[in-house]
Amino acid sequence: MGKRILIVEDDVMLAIDIAEALQEHGFTVLGPCVTAKDAMDMYEREKCDVAVLDIGLGKDTSEALAIRMKSEQVPFVVASNYMENHYPEAFVGAPSLPKPVHPQRLIALLQGAA
Repeated sequence: MGKRILIVEDDVMLAIDIAEALQEHGFTVLGPCVTAKDAMDMYEREKCDVAVLDIGLGKDTSEALAIRMKSEQVPFVVASNYMENHYPEAFVGAPSLPKPVHPQRLIALLQGAA
């Protein structure tokens, strides 16, 4: 069984594309989750080896989940339209990719993250 990857992305089409690419490379996909609440619930219920976090989720963010994951030493990759110098503190220093996410670059980051 491949690494368990939690996908948190509010752009449904992008989330599906990411999920499919990861599944094709042997990862087990959790989600995608489109809201911060769904993401936290999934994380608490399923646990994961690593996550792909979009920072902005509509009117909310995935910041609480990033803080929790950091405290539990669970790695994540940021996939966001935010400029790195505008990342909330919880995301600073995490591997990141701009959107739209190129699946091969994401897979390489995920393989090195967990």
